[in-house]
This record gives sequence, C-alpha cells and structure tokens, in this order.
Amino acid sequence: MEQRLSRVLDRPTFNVLMQLDNRVALFHLAIRLLVEAGTLWVLVLFSTSYIFIPFLILLLGFWHSFWGYAGYSHELFHGRVFSSKKLNRLLFVFSTAITYNNRAFFEASHSRHHQCTFHASDEEALINQSWGRLDLIQYCLVDFQSMFRKLGYTFKNAVGLVPEENKKIKRLIIRSAIEILIINCLVYGVIWFLSGEIFVSVYFFIAQFSCHLPARMLAQAQHLGLKNNIEEGPFGHSRTIILPRILSFLYSNMNYHCEHHLLPSVSYYNLPAFNKLLKNSQVAFNECDIQYFFKEFWKDVKTNEKQI
Repeated sequence: MEQRLSRVLDRPTFNVLMQLDNRVALFHLAIRLLVEAGTLWVLVLFSTSYIFIPFLILLLGFWHSFWGYAGYSHELFHGRVFSSKKLNRLLFVFSTAITYNNRAFFEASHSRHHQCTFHASDEEALINQSWGRLDLIQYCLVDFQSMFRKLGYTFKNAVGLVPEENKKIKRLIIRSAIEILIINCLVYGVIWFLSGEIFVSVYFFIAQFSCHLPARMLAQAQHLGLKNNIEEGPFGHSRTIILPRILSFLYSNMNYHCEHHLLPSVSYYNLPAFNKLLKNSQVAFNECDIQYFFKEFWKDVKTNEKQI
C-alpha cells in the first residue's frame, strides 16, 4: 500500500490535501445549523397542523441524524475540520450530545478501528445492525428501541452505573453522560424560549430518534461484506460510494471511506479531491454508486448475518 500511495502522493500534493479551510468548514456548519433551525421554525408555524407535523419531524430527524458518528461528529473526533483544536473538540462534545451518543465509548474504540480494522479488538467494523422488518419500520419512522436504550444508558451512566469492562474510562463515561443531559436540556430550553411553544421542544426530542434509515445504511455499508479483504488494507476492507452531493455533504463525505482510511488526517471536504487523484492515477479500490443500496447491500446484510 505504501508503494502505491508514494506513486500518487508527492509532497506538494500531500500538503494540499492536508490543508484546513476554516471558511469552508464554517460555511458547512452554518448550513447544518440554518436548515435545522429553519425546519424548527416551520414546525412552529404548523404547530397546530397535525397533517404536516409528522412529515416535518421526519424531515428534521433525517437531517439531524447526520450530526452523529455517521457524519459530522466523526470528523470532529479526528480534529480535522477547523484549524482550532478547541473548536473541533467543543463541536464534537456538542454533536455527540445532541445525538445521545456517549463520546467516551467512541473515543476508546475508534482509534482501534483505524489501526486494526476487522481484527478482534475492532468493535466498530464487527458490529452488525438488526435489519428485520420491525427494525426497518422504526428506522424509517421513530426508533423507540434506540430512544429508550440511549436514555436508559445515559441516566445510568450519569449516576455512576458503568459496565464492568469499561471501568478504566468510568470517569469519562460519567462526565459524557452528564454533558448529554445538560446540553440537551439547554437546547430544549432555548427552543421553548424562542418558539414560545413547549411542544416544539417535544417535536425536536422525537426528531432526534426519527428517520435514521439512510444514516444507518451508510454507516453499515462502510465495511459490510469486506472482512475477507483485510490483508489488502483500506483498498480492500473499506468501500467508497459515490452519492448525490447533498447526501455526501450530510454524511461529511464519509462515503469516500477508502480514502478516509488511507489518510484519516485528510479533512472531509478534501476527500473528493483525494478520490479524483486516486482514480486519475488508476489506483484500484472498492468503489460503487448509490445503486449498491438497492440490491447488493441487502445481499451483503444477509451474508453477514449467516456468518455471525
């Protein structure tokens, strides 16, 4: 792999890929915030219309789901969004909190995922989500199972109830759980204050667990069915998927997953250029388009379930 990369990446090219652009990062963050705020504003306008509210909650939930590890907070964890480490860290804490993810677990597991993908210590690539009919219905609408599970874990962790195997990071788990509760209460309070309607805060809470199917499918597809290719490294054990631009933006370009695993320090907004560079250099790697999700994805899901 190193030989193939050295043919593609000379020093000037590498330096360009590694550059951080605060203007691009700020513009992208503004879009995320403005669309979310705009959808909440529309919810205020239609707060008494029971016809539009469910649709708006699902729309908000779809947009909101990409604040999580299947998207923005993943990139913030790598610290290659803004040039300010403190700002990246602050936004990482915020984005994990508003998606009810205890960051302590991700901080402990994600470095291992990159260093030893698909090996026994890699908790992330080996996780297989449930794809039964009831699961799909919940992923499309409101995932009540995930809601109750995340709320339960958050409250338990906040009062010091931590799994035995995670005792080494107990303090960080407790701190992260408390952050989740405080940040979300503040967000609900701000929404209530600005909208004048407590129901809008309730709608936002429901949206945090709604319409997660696209994000879940994208997250699963990163390595699905590629375990046998671990010896090939990122060129084989990861999958790049060419998506429509809006979906790629929401997903923080993590659909360029081969590229991300090759050079995790390349910011998400430089990954499309990295992809183009690899293809122009005729480097072979796993790449497909959105058609993958209509047939091959489900075949890989069934194969993976049989192997487990």
